[in-house]
Amino acid sequence: MQYTFQEKLAPHQKLFLLGVMSMFFTLTRPSPYDAFMVISFILFFFENKKLSLIIIFPYILILIWNISVFVSYIDYFDRIFVTEYFAIGRVFGDARQDIIIKFYISMSSFIIAQIFYNAKSRFIDYFINFFIAAGITSSVLAIYGLIIGDIGDEVLTWAGRGKGLMDDPNMHSAFISVSALFCLYRIVNSTTKRTQFLYSLLFGVIALAVLLAYSRIATVNFIIFTSIMMFISSFSKPNAFFKFKYLFIFFAVAIVAFIITLSLNSDLNNLASQRFALTQSYDEGRGGRLNRYLLSLGYILQYPFGLGPHKFEQWFGEPIHNFFLSSFLNYGWLAGICWLSFVSLMIFYAIKMRKYANDTLFYTAILLGLLFQLSEALLHQTEHWRHMWMLIGIMWGLVAQSTRTANQHHKTVHAH
Repeated sequence: MQYTFQEKLAPHQKLFLLGVMSMFFTLTRPSPYDAFMVISFILFFFENKKLSLIIIFPYILILIWNISVFVSYIDYFDRIFVTEYFAIGRVFGDARQDIIIKFYISMSSFIIAQIFYNAKSRFIDYFINFFIAAGITSSVLAIYGLIIGDIGDEVLTWAGRGKGLMDDPNMHSAFISVSALFCLYRIVNSTTKRTQFLYSLLFGVIALAVLLAYSRIATVNFIIFTSIMMFISSFSKPNAFFKFKYLFIFFAVAIVAFIITLSLNSDLNNLASQRFALTQSYDEGRGGRLNRYLLSLGYILQYPFGLGPHKFEQWFGEPIHNFFLSSFLNYGWLAGICWLSFVSLMIFYAIKMRKYANDTLFYTAILLGLLFQLSEALLHQTEHWRHMWMLIGIMWGLVAQSTRTANQHHKTVHAH
């Protein structure tokens, strides 16, 4: 990426980058990420940056989604209930706290969108570096946890699965996979074999960490989306495919290391056989995940204003584990329609405006990383995933940037 050193980072951008670097740690609420981001957001508005009106309209849908969440929680204001299942145990909180968290996380992506609408190439270059660094840190911690036998303490692991210092292996594997996409971006844009070697090595470490998280959907998504990224890169950059030679070597090494790990540890071998089966015990039966999805459709039709938070998991022992169904089921039709509309609009305009992006490959990496998270949202309760909402904000910011570029292009054409 080309930039001039006259492009100095603003104070809010420096704090934002520190927030990105701290994303590998999510075991406390608020997390260091939250502290850095809140200060960054405050500084952003004090620096009188331009705001994009294009970004405001889709986030009206998220605001309505939050209002629906608030209404569904009203009857719970004087109760204490389980809000989430973390790797470190159950975390208890009240309804007001849960509402504030959801509002903060979802609406923070609106400010992130405005930040990236104003972003220059130097800031984006740093952002990629910091995100890769955070992903590698999480990957190394997870692998280290398995090496030292952290399974009993479950700080760096959970039930024999690597997770680093994040809430659970699913969140961990989805997060570090975005870093892998950025490694591909660096490899394609590299001009030296040394750079290709370095980022291929980092890609291999992340690939091994994804495998050791034993997440079926993350593993499949990792293969699919990194393959798509390499395929698109091969057409957009000359000789891009030949730059992946080191990557294929390190990816093969990661697979071999994974196989050796399984062969040396019978417990992990059994875990892999269980985890990578097509279905799990909790997927099948009346109380299984798949049947819960079918049952939820009836409840959605029966309760247009939603069941309310955590009612479904009280009946079936577990939450719905699907962000899309959860919005309809827990918060009502209006919330479900708003979330589905928001995602549909985002994907439509992200694809439509890609050709006007200042850096189409970075744009593509963000889009693929976002689609990765949204596919995870079909099987997990991702509404508290900080990195997912960050990618949503970045995507809208880049869409607004591309729209501005397209408008300038059209004005120039008409002027001539």
